[in-house]
Amino acid sequence: MRKKVQRVAAAFMALMLAFALTPSAAYATTNLTVGQADSSTETATLNKIAKTVKVGSYKITFKKGKGYLKFKAPKSKLYSFTFSNVMAKNGASAFVQVQTPYSSDTHYSFSTEVSTKGGKSTTLWLGVNGKTGYGTGVNEALKSRTAKMNLTKNGVVFFYFYNMDYKTTTTLKIK
Repeated sequence: MRKKVQRVAAAFMALMLAFALTPSAAYATTNLTVGQADSSTETATLNKIAKTVKVGSYKITFKKGKGYLKFKAPKSKLYSFTFSNVMAKNGASAFVQVQTPYSSDTHYSFSTEVSTKGGKSTTLWLGVNGKTGYGTGVNEALKSRTAKMNLTKNGVVFFYFYNMDYKTTTTLKIK
């Protein structure tokens, strides 16, 4: 009986070690809830209301369908931000506006063009509940949108997510 318990315990420990070393464990999704925030261009306001995100994966819930996220680059490089799996009761398309602080005046931020598959745009249009096809080119609402932008170390970018006044969830991956 004792040998059987030891074998079961050894098998269990080996299984736990295998799960701990699995690469997917390094990319665990973080759940994040964002409170309602209306559009703003004042950097001081954005710093107070935006939820900070880092490199990684997030499942984000916007309580009232709109709010801000803030990303501060840990090092200089080309970053990619992918928004996908947008779900909401209303089914209307959502959008993400990309904003960065003015380089000469840190009190205000402005919409910033980012590279997407469809071209350059300041806004990422997203289809909700798997629907796509609204608009054309960079203005087409897709299931997933990736924005790429070069950021210097400590460079800041704000993302304003908007989907009317409905509770909305989305997935964000930052690489």
